[in-house]
Amino acid sequence: MGRGHTFTAAVFGLTTLLRERRSIAAWIETLMRLIEAFFAPDETEEEDLQTIRQTLAQIGQDAAQAGFEEPVSLEVLISSLQRTLQRAAWPGRFLTGGITFGALVPMRSLPFAVVCLIGLHDEAFPRPHRPLSFDRMAQDFRRGDRSRRNDDR
Repeated sequence: MGRGHTFTAAVFGLTTLLRERRSIAAWIETLMRLIEAFFAPDETEEEDLQTIRQTLAQIGQDAAQAGFEEPVSLEVLISSLQRTLQRAAWPGRFLTGGITFGALVPMRSLPFAVVCLIGLHDEAFPRPHRPLSFDRMAQDFRRGDRSRRNDDR
């Protein structure tokens, strides 16, 4: 049997495995086995996989501490995993030679060779300034006051 056949057989075998309802602990054990079976990370990817493993372990600990042992679908675990990972900071990923995503304001003082703006239309930049009715500083703008237009430039 070739590698392609072995891989497709393993993937097709997942359809039944992933449709079942299981306890959180059983899902975590299953997903940990799948990570080991389907991923061969290099040095840069190992940190990401370790974060996923730790997050799964934390979800399992939380479920055990709460005494939750009901069987759930994979979608429930994936939803919890996504929420937890979105809240977690991915350590060590800033200025590592790859692509860095972020807002413009905190990035403006960093020396990047290339800055790409994605998703802006012609009226979005520079931002329009609509001062609040009670903003006295906007009514009497003086030299040296902060300007969003200048910040955007």
